[in-house]
Amino acid sequence: MDAPESALVPGYRLDRYELLCPIASGGMASVWLARLRGKGGFEKLFAIKTIKTELISDPHFQEMFLDEARIASKIVHPNVAQILELGEQDDILYIIMEYVDGDSLAKINRLALKRGSPLPPGVSLRIVAETCAGLHAAHQLNDAEGECLGVVHRDVSPQNILLTTEGRAKVIDFGLVKAKNRTAGETGQGVVKGKIRYMAPEQVGSKDLDRRADVWAAGMCLYELLVGHTPYHTEDDLDVVKRLMSSDPLPPFDVALPPPIERILAKALVKDPADRFESCAQMRRAIESAAQELELPADEEHVAEFLKETLPELASKRKATIAKATLAAESRQANADSLESLGPADMAFAATEVSARDGSAELPLTRRVRVKDESDPDRALSSSSYDASRTTSATSLRAQLGEQKRRGGIGLWIAGLAVAGAGAWILWPRPGAATDDAPSPAATASASPAASASAAPAESAAALELDDEDAAAAPSRPGAAAPSAPDVTESKAADPSIDAAPAAPTYNPAWSILTNPPEAGVPPPPTPADASTAAATAATSTATPAAPTAPPAAPTATPAAPTATGSAPTAPSAPDEPR
Repeated sequence: MDAPESALVPGYRLDRYELLCPIASGGMASVWLARLRGKGGFEKLFAIKTIKTELISDPHFQEMFLDEARIASKIVHPNVAQILELGEQDDILYIIMEYVDGDSLAKINRLALKRGSPLPPGVSLRIVAETCAGLHAAHQLNDAEGECLGVVHRDVSPQNILLTTEGRAKVIDFGLVKAKNRTAGETGQGVVKGKIRYMAPEQVGSKDLDRRADVWAAGMCLYELLVGHTPYHTEDDLDVVKRLMSSDPLPPFDVALPPPIERILAKALVKDPADRFESCAQMRRAIESAAQELELPADEEHVAEFLKETLPELASKRKATIAKATLAAESRQANADSLESLGPADMAFAATEVSARDGSAELPLTRRVRVKDESDPDRALSSSSYDASRTTSATSLRAQLGEQKRRGGIGLWIAGLAVAGAGAWILWPRPGAATDDAPSPAATASASPAASASAAPAESAAALELDDEDAAAAPSRPGAAAPSAPDVTESKAADPSIDAAPAAPTYNPAWSILTNPPEAGVPPPPTPADASTAAATAATSTATPAAPTAPPAAPTATPAAPTATGSAPTAPSAPDEPR
């Protein structure tokens, strides 16, 4: 059995019971105040005992819990808190018990001593007498065949005795009960269960126990109420164990007690179980006889009057706590009813619906919620009804909006880094790219007009010259000689200023215009697509000589200079398509 995903909280439902608030907690279990609501305005309070979350997956504690419910539920007595039901939900075992409107005897005794008003001897005798009556009812429990189960509480102490506002004592917490046919089995050798300061010597020594072990514990409770402390209040637990294992475990009384009461304590707190009272019923009769002998008659009305006069704030605090928890439950129920009465269009977090964006309709902020259909809301078996009844606060909405804003900021940062990386990759210089400077305007202006006129055919031939790859791909025209390059030696002789002219700038196509700004009068570099288009156009014009696309160019004023080899000047070719 796995532990539940979350701890119990007010408003959680265990079957028909709604948890209101925690009221007690021990070493093994916790106790919650719960209410049961029915038709016609019926409502009643109960106490629900559950195993602690950290122990809920332990099989041994589960068996002990089941033994308590199975055995103690058979005890029906006014001085024993009655167990009504055992249940399990969401891997949580729970016991439904009657709600006792009161406090523990340990708390009442502590507060009374602190205020200087200890319990009167008659009240103390009445409380212990009723405790003995409840214990005797447990000791006399039989099984279906009529055989005595041999029940032993093993944890009788002021912490496990409740006093109601009516003055009645009730024994609670049979979690360490010893009986026949227990699922958890017998306690192992050397294992001690219970509170050491109230244990019998045979219980400390892990020996066989019977009902007389509870007689010792009841005698210790009476000693503490009459004297004001336990016999070993100045010693630690280890010294207490040594005392209990000694031949005379009971120390001398710190205060003078009446002889009838001393006889009761001497009979109950003796090391040998055979010398004690045979049963708690016998001890109860001895207590009642001592009260009559000492003229200390006390009944439940005297106990209730003492509580009302000495500790009136205990009852008022319980009432205030119950009223506050009930009001919170009513508020949760009102929120749940209001959510159920609203339609999908009125709920702030209804199911999401997509409508046409006609400009007039507003699309509210919506959220999909799960609402479990229950035929009887009072018998909801899961926490879904409780979860659906809780409305989302403005704080949670702000948290969601802040989370969305944080995620959006992270996305913007990632997009910015991606853009910056792409720009750096594009703008980064490529290795081996030419970086020659463009010709300066001063050098161009210094050239003479005559040199420009004489170099025109050379510039025209150079403009029409293709690179190695385009020249190899372009077909030659039939009957026409291939254009020859101008003689560089003769050009230099005609105009010495040619040496000063720098080479044409080389552009890196991977760079942008920001890193290669064009010079004035220099055409932009051709792209591969433009070069392919020009080559195709030249091939078309050479393939159709009968219908030239353009008239032949007019002869220039100066004839072309002969080549170095003495060959005739080449005929002018058709003008090429502009690049």
